[in-house]
Amino acid sequence: METAMKPNPDEPTVWTVYIDDNFHYMDESYRVVHSTHASLEEAIRTAMRLTGESVTHCGHGKYRSFGEDPFIKPAPHPDTLAAVLGRHPEWPAEIFADGIFSAWSYAAYLARTH
Repeated sequence: METAMKPNPDEPTVWTVYIDDNFHYMDESYRVVHSTHASLEEAIRTAMRLTGESVTHCGHGKYRSFGEDPFIKPAPHPDTLAAVLGRHPEWPAEIFADGIFSAWSYAAYLARTH
């Protein structure tokens, strides 16, 4: 099992992956808790997998209207995210442009690369 690395001692010990429904954009009543994780890496892997599955199911063109929009809370400290990304150069930095995982950015990346 992967050990959660926490460069910042104030980081949480649990990362939660939520899913919003793009069809009901901005309607939090459709939000669900998908899973909790002991490490940010595990949470990111889960969010990436969920996004990829949703893009595959909906198609690239319909993802933003009908797909699932996973996200992670709380937002990581910049040092923690940098450490995780340093261990995963295969993860495109553009999907973390605002310092958090963006399913919409990842879906756009998948559309360009697959």
